[in-house]
Amino acid sequence: MLAASQYVNPADAGIIVRQDDSIAAPCAKARSLHAAENALAAVCDGTAYVLDQDAEWQALPPTNVVAVNLDGGEVVVAHVSEQCEDVAVTRYTSAGEAAQDVGCADVEDLDTPAAIAGSGGDIFIWSGTSTEFVASRGT
Repeated sequence: MLAASQYVNPADAGIIVRQDDSIAAPCAKARSLHAAENALAAVCDGTAYVLDQDAEWQALPPTNVVAVNLDGGEVVVAHVSEQCEDVAVTRYTSAGEAAQDVGCADVEDLDTPAAIAGSGGDIFIWSGTSTEFVASRGT
């Protein structure tokens, strides 16, 4: 099963293992890696990165990123923002060019790992023991 997966190397978080090779992560301790078709997104040192068509890591604008996901060719980023009490969720094109604010999510503890799940435009964020619906593409 791992042969068909893409993941951060557990022995060296600076390496991302892909189906046929390995590539350098954008930092020494990558986390929150998500892969969809030929796209990759990861979080490093509070910044979301997406692997572009030239196999170069491109940083997305928000800082204080807690989680990232890929959904329908877009990168969904959960990040601390003054616009929200806890975490803001923003969608970017895979190239990171256009942004759409999705909504805010209550997070129990910002030091607790978080994850985003997205499908068909619906976005959920998980953190600690809670899961919260953030938004639907239609809202």
